[in-house]
Amino acid sequence: MVKLNAATMFREDALFRTKQEQEAANINTYEAELRDCADFYHWQLDMRARDQKTRYEQIARTRNLARASAEEAQQARLDKLVHNRQTALLGVAERDAMQTQLCLEKNLSLLKKRQLVSALKQGRTHARQHALEAILIKKREFRTKLQQDIKCRLHEQDLHDKKRTKMLTQRAKQLKAEHSVHSKNMNIFDPTDASGYGLLDEMSLVEMHQRLAKNKKRADEERKCRRLDFIEANRAKQHRLIERIENIKRIRVAAAAKNHQTRQGHIERLSNFKADLRHCEASLLLKLGEDFKKNKQQKLIVEEAQTNKNQHVTGADKMVKERIAQEELLQGAARMAKVDQRNCLGLMAKYEVGKRRDRRQIDRNHALENEAQKKEKTSGDTRVAEGTREMMKLQKQVIAKKKAAYLTQKKLHWEKMRTIVDPYTRHTNLLSITRAKRHLVTSQ
Repeated sequence: MVKLNAATMFREDALFRTKQEQEAANINTYEAELRDCADFYHWQLDMRARDQKTRYEQIARTRNLARASAEEAQQARLDKLVHNRQTALLGVAERDAMQTQLCLEKNLSLLKKRQLVSALKQGRTHARQHALEAILIKKREFRTKLQQDIKCRLHEQDLHDKKRTKMLTQRAKQLKAEHSVHSKNMNIFDPTDASGYGLLDEMSLVEMHQRLAKNKKRADEERKCRRLDFIEANRAKQHRLIERIENIKRIRVAAAAKNHQTRQGHIERLSNFKADLRHCEASLLLKLGEDFKKNKQQKLIVEEAQTNKNQHVTGADKMVKERIAQEELLQGAARMAKVDQRNCLGLMAKYEVGKRRDRRQIDRNHALENEAQKKEKTSGDTRVAEGTREMMKLQKQVIAKKKAAYLTQKKLHWEKMRTIVDPYTRHTNLLSITRAKRHLVTSQ
């Protein structure tokens, strides 16, 4: 059994304080480890990688579009050259066919003349005069027919030449207009038609509107996805903060319950120790009283036996003196017992005073510890609130930067689209009108 004194109580208090300091240090380290920014840096790296990926995809898309437009322009140029060559070959074939037809007609006329000469030679031999008249009539008829045929052929040839010259002039004008002047009248605007110059990202107005609508829809979807990602990240952070706060609360409640249990156990042990001490003191007092009565009775019996003996041996005076001496001894023993009892009561009073003083000191220490814990709890809550405010400020700054970058990118895209659209609407129309006027002046 350990003797309870001030040193043991101070030692237990010191051990209890060190244990509480160790538990507070463990809780502080746990709270410090809970506030980790790895999730934020991971999210930041993920978002930067995603933005870099989108930029690379846009660059690849523009390169593919530029490559496709260049291939289409090259193919259109090759098709134009093939078409011009085909038209030239058709003109050469038509010229050769007309020359062959003219040669055949000349050969036919020569054959007819030769047949006529042979027939005249034969007619001279048989019936000269009659044949001559018949020949003259036939010659006249043939001449009239030949003249009519020649006139008809000449008229047809003139018409054919006029039609061919007109067609050739129209074809030449068309070829010249295709190479120098815009082929279509720009006064009549067709929103589904492109310019046909083979420019980069060449498109019609309807296609441009559709592409702008698609880009707008894609931008809205990306904005919605970013907003949803940001909302989900904020919700996850709030959920993590709530979980951290709940964990801290659970830890604090468990520590408070443990401290309460230890305090209650200490109080119960103290109360049990006090009850045992009181019981021991009461039992000791009772035992002392009983021993004192037994000793007194034994002394009285011994004294009575001695007095009886002395009465038989000595006289009455001597017995009286001995009785007085014995009474004085008994009074001295009673005084000594009272002094011992008074000393015991003084020691018990001192012990009670020291115990009350130690109890007041323990209560004061518990109150100071509770105040310190409350201050730490309030400081932890304030630190958590400050951390959340700082996180909100950082998130707002990141959102503002992303918004500014998005607005600048949108502005640049809009300016680029304006530069792409302007050549189709104003510059091209003015250029085609000036070229058409110049062509009319040169043709007149």
